[in-house]
Amino acid sequence: NGRSLDQEVFIQALAKDFNMSVAYVQYLCKAAPSMEADVINAMLPCTAEDGGSRYLLLQTLQTLPAFVTTYQAMECFLLFNVSNPTGHYKLELNNTSQFAVAQRLLLLDRWESVINKRKGRVDISSRGNASHFRNELHAGQPLRSGSVAEWTLPEADEFELDYVSSRRPSATAKAVTDELWERLMVNLHKSQCTDEERLKVLRAISHEIYITAKHMRQMMGFFQVSEHRQEAFVMYYTRIIDVQNMKLCYVRFGKEEELARLQYRLGMAYFFPFFQPENAKFQLDLSLNDHQIVTKMLVSLAAREKSSNIRDAVWQKEDGTLDDFPMGIPRSWETATPTSGVFKCRYVCSADDRNVAWRKGLAQKYSYFPRDVNDSDVNWLTGLNEPPQDVLDLLEFFLSRVKDMDEAFNIIDGGEPGCTSNSELTLREFERGLSSMGCQKFAGPDEQARIAAVFRYLDPGGEGTVSLKEWSVLDQLWQEFDLTVREFVQFLTFAFGENLQDAWQVLDEDGSGSLTEEEFNEAVQAAGYFGPARVVFALLDGSDDGEIALDEFNVLENYKKK
Repeated sequence: NGRSLDQEVFIQALAKDFNMSVAYVQYLCKAAPSMEADVINAMLPCTAEDGGSRYLLLQTLQTLPAFVTTYQAMECFLLFNVSNPTGHYKLELNNTSQFAVAQRLLLLDRWESVINKRKGRVDISSRGNASHFRNELHAGQPLRSGSVAEWTLPEADEFELDYVSSRRPSATAKAVTDELWERLMVNLHKSQCTDEERLKVLRAISHEIYITAKHMRQMMGFFQVSEHRQEAFVMYYTRIIDVQNMKLCYVRFGKEEELARLQYRLGMAYFFPFFQPENAKFQLDLSLNDHQIVTKMLVSLAAREKSSNIRDAVWQKEDGTLDDFPMGIPRSWETATPTSGVFKCRYVCSADDRNVAWRKGLAQKYSYFPRDVNDSDVNWLTGLNEPPQDVLDLLEFFLSRVKDMDEAFNIIDGGEPGCTSNSELTLREFERGLSSMGCQKFAGPDEQARIAAVFRYLDPGGEGTVSLKEWSVLDQLWQEFDLTVREFVQFLTFAFGENLQDAWQVLDEDGSGSLTEEEFNEAVQAAGYFGPARVVFALLDGSDDGEIALDEFNVLENYKKK
């Protein structure tokens, strides 16, 4: 009737203050046919949030172009998963549907905060205000209010945030079976969708399933771009039932920048590696509540395990001066840390010194982890990017000579004539043992220094001896190596079938009969594998000539799932 502006203002006003039935919204569409897309976009968030109502309203649109345009405008709202809201949001508040998402997040935040208070949970929020919002920006600027709960939601500009729900799997929650998860991953790989579209589908079903850390690790290998891999990780982080095995996933992020980004999004306290903090590095802004909590956890953990476990500690104070703690970190930091400056450190721990019970208690207190676990429930792991290269070279030497790391330990411990085993290695025994096994990995003028550096890595407690339990770090590296190769073989069967010869024919595109490392990396990425291909190539290149041939590739048959 020529008054479209008035009608638009009227619709926006209705959308802000009223709940509507499907019939009322359909009546509005009939009253203003030229504005039906605008009416649906504005009013659908005001109707009952069930599949039937949404279906009926979207069917009101008369043409396919109108449906597509409206869906695109409302996609953020339609894909919003209130049962698993953890994720990153960029919301245009002048868009009614996106404004509705912001409103729901605010309401959800208040509700979850009340639940946490009722359960007596520790506040692990960034600002110490019990909020689940993190890194909030409005129009590109941080919020001025101390809490988003005190903030009046504007109706314009972009609102960007990370939301981290405090909902956790119950102690009795069960993960999907490996078979079902593999079928899902196969369909994910074979889909012609973009990674962005795959993430939307994964988001839509995320509240229906729980997964294991190993499932998460498998999924991460299907995303090439780091940002997409991080998004999948954040999306399913609160759906993992075996938090004690999260290091299976952490080691798949090859760069420290990726882990730092996840810490920023999920929060330092929630992302803390409670059960396996070994070799973790920390940079903590002591003005933030969750960073203070992590500092307290590190000090308390070192007090129960070994005070020297905190290494390379330095506190850059607010005035720029540095304190490297010549007398050690004050024990008082366990209960009260400074509230300014930046604290940096890394954490190491000998297997002999682990206090699993204390670690479990920290996880239950600060990450709301409900399960009762013990040492045997933890898949102890060391990432291939954690140790020095010489340690990995030693591992490669052992791989072709012994069936497991215990055998290597026993050969070195008392392996010399006239020596007896005492289940501990000294540096001298270590040097003699490697020599008797014919190890030439460290040959050169600095051979002794390099062997000594490897020994110090295996002796994090600094006692001057390496116990069988401390030696197990090599077994953990071996297991990670083995798991990486098995996952690669599993990918090949997903992509090319059970016959690995078919995979070789695709990878060896030029038919030369061999692949250099560069050709191998390019070929597997083109096939859709984005895991640590370097590790697989190192295993296959048994001749150390920088190439793999078909007979070397056939070694992968030993890693096929039986």
